[in-house]
Amino acid sequence: MKWLIICALIGLSLELGKSDKKKKVVEEEAPEQTLPEAADESDLNPEVLKSLKHPPKTVTKESILKEHEELDRGEKQFKGPLLAYITPWNGHGYDMAKWTAKKLTHISPVWLQAKPSEDEGNVACTIAGTHDIDRGWMEELRHNNPDIKIVPRILFEGWTLDIVQKFLQDESWTTRCARNIAEFLSRNQFEGAVIEAWMQILTVARSREAIFLLHEALETLSKAMKKHELLVFYAVGPPLRDVGEPTGILEPEDFKKLASHADFVQIMTYDYMSQKPAGVAPIPWVAASIDYLLTEQLELKHKLLIGLNYYGYEYSKSGMEPVKYDKFLGFIKQQDSVLEWDPQAMEHRVRGKEFIVYYPSTTSLEMRLKVADSRGVGCAIWEYGQGLQYFSKVL
Repeated sequence: MKWLIICALIGLSLELGKSDKKKKVVEEEAPEQTLPEAADESDLNPEVLKSLKHPPKTVTKESILKEHEELDRGEKQFKGPLLAYITPWNGHGYDMAKWTAKKLTHISPVWLQAKPSEDEGNVACTIAGTHDIDRGWMEELRHNNPDIKIVPRILFEGWTLDIVQKFLQDESWTTRCARNIAEFLSRNQFEGAVIEAWMQILTVARSREAIFLLHEALETLSKAMKKHELLVFYAVGPPLRDVGEPTGILEPEDFKKLASHADFVQIMTYDYMSQKPAGVAPIPWVAASIDYLLTEQLELKHKLLIGLNYYGYEYSKSGMEPVKYDKFLGFIKQQDSVLEWDPQAMEHRVRGKEFIVYYPSTTSLEMRLKVADSRGVGCAIWEYGQGLQYFSKVL
């Protein structure tokens, strides 16, 4: 069963959370969802709402329309590491990263793919997507924040079952692949990379043996990158389902092994899977996911990043569609739409006659940053260009 869950999650993450093109059908008569309980109930205490700079009642349709273009170019407020993803298909993210560079510790352009290749009988990895590298933007970004680290995402793409099995079992192949990636990053003056391989490979090779071999392969990659003094990030799916049960994607022991040789492990705590509208990333689920991985290994908290969504979802009879800032503003401008606070998910939503839209607000973002700060973990934003500009004031 857990492999079916992994397949579902990777499809949702890649197609919904990371693009604007895919739809998911929503069952109208699905049962109500029960959110998992967070281990630390202080996250849900009403006192937390009182301490917010942006409590729910201050966020209205009028305030959003008046303030959404405001931009805070000042220093970072969030104490932990803060990474933001930007994508070639959303140019607004490039501008936001330049304007608010001081807010970020790391930026991850979604430019690159690692594809299996063979040259004169030698198997290795080819880095594709280099045409998207924008060196002028990189220079401007570093000028605005000399301390920022540019760590492009490298997505393992095109790995079939046959290739994955050979790759995991052939030490010389994994070594060559690791060396190719590390040398490419160093040669192009990147400070590291976000490696997205865990879910892609495990979706193809579904066994505990594959997990064991994958750990070995990623450790080889980490060592190769460390030889070039590069930062290593691993992006993986969420560890818990909507009802609080483990997904099987990432167990606490897997997190411990990855953290032993990586600088950061990012869990995708967005795209909460539910059959009825229940928020994009309900706080109880986010907090429970952190606690599941850290309860018995708090010493690793500084290596964990949680996902922070800058996009939302529209639920209607025709299904479920991603929503970014421009579409969200369209819903806000509708005279008969109502903006309300969901006290269970702790997210704002817009309700119309035939739709419900969950989309981030300054309140929901501030609350999730507080959850991260209280646990000593960092955050990774997907995707920086999909949010409203004035979100910058909570970072």
